[in-house]
Amino acid sequence: MSYVKSMAVSLLSAVMSVSVQAATVSQLYQVKETTQPPAAVENVQESPLQHFVNSLELRFIGIKLHAMNDEIMVEFNYELRNKTAVGIKKVHWTTDYIAEGQTFFTQNEPLIFPQSLATNEPLPLTFSASLKQFPQNIKEILLNQRELVTTQFHAKSIEFSNGTKIIVE
Repeated sequence: MSYVKSMAVSLLSAVMSVSVQAATVSQLYQVKETTQPPAAVENVQESPLQHFVNSLELRFIGIKLHAMNDEIMVEFNYELRNKTAVGIKKVHWTTDYIAEGQTFFTQNEPLIFPQSLATNEPLPLTFSASLKQFPQNIKEILLNQRELVTTQFHAKSIEFSNGTKIIVE
């Protein structure tokens, strides 16, 4: 009988040991859901440059030449698109025109729209300059190899029709 009791006690101890181990393992592998508090997510803001880029699509189309009053004019062509839900009243950026690794011309003219630039409406733009104002090596590129000219944009500001502004420092 004592043998049966000791076997029963051993068996009961083994069952309890396995039960305790199972409980410990399940506690180790419990999945806890962790999320950031909403306030932390809401405090993240776009930089002014990123806000500018997200608000306006500016695409350089290319360069064309035309004669005007016995002078050759260089046309720098763009397409501008408002990507926001609010009209744009004024936009300002600079464009560096680059050839042979050097900036040969910088355009820095803000645009003011008499009627706000509507949402998602493409607007073709052309800026002109006289060919004779450029150095000889640039004239040759503009006359014969315009595809070698690249541009670099620098965001400045946007003013919306509701009065809000984006100013890039």
